[in-house]
Amino acid sequence: EDALQAERAQLARRVAERTADLSAANAELARASRLKSEFLANMSHELRTPLNAILGLSETLLEQHSAPLTERQTRAVTTIESSGRHLLSLINDVLDVSKVEAGMLALEFEDVDVRAVCEASLQFVRQQAVSKRIDLQFTGEIDVHPLHADSRRLKQILVNLLSNALKFTPVGGKFGLEVAGHTAEGRLTFTVWDTGIGITPENQH
Repeated sequence: EDALQAERAQLARRVAERTADLSAANAELARASRLKSEFLANMSHELRTPLNAILGLSETLLEQHSAPLTERQTRAVTTIESSGRHLLSLINDVLDVSKVEAGMLALEFEDVDVRAVCEASLQFVRQQAVSKRIDLQFTGEIDVHPLHADSRRLKQILVNLLSNALKFTPVGGKFGLEVAGHTAEGRLTFTVWDTGIGITPENQH
């Protein structure tokens, strides 16, 4: 009986110690989560300030009030402006991480101009493709009803996939985007392909 009481007392101490450890761990996790949220908020603010200046100056140049731009200059400033807007959207995506973790991320559905989204996505990798002497191709069957989706998320997906395809395609290779419409099924298929190193058979699953 004495041995059982001693064992019970020992178990009680162990439970109390484990409970204290878990409480400390939970407190540390809560602190880390709070610090992460504060960091994301501060970082987004620090990035937005210079980025808004870039966007404002780009828009001013495109208005051509001071002096007209050449065609080449217009293309360059347009790329700066569109890239800046995409970067701003990515900064907003960083803040969405906390929303994802909290299960509060909401998609913003609208009728999407598929060709416009594809062209905007291709624009972000076109200059790099030219620099690397990689052929960028786009084929699309987009004579279907507008896609009902979140255009910003769709663009983010396409840009990420295209950037990845470009990154792993050697000089002289090819990569591209294909869009196929399935009117009867009411859906579209987006395919990003490349002639790069691919995925090893053991990792394809």
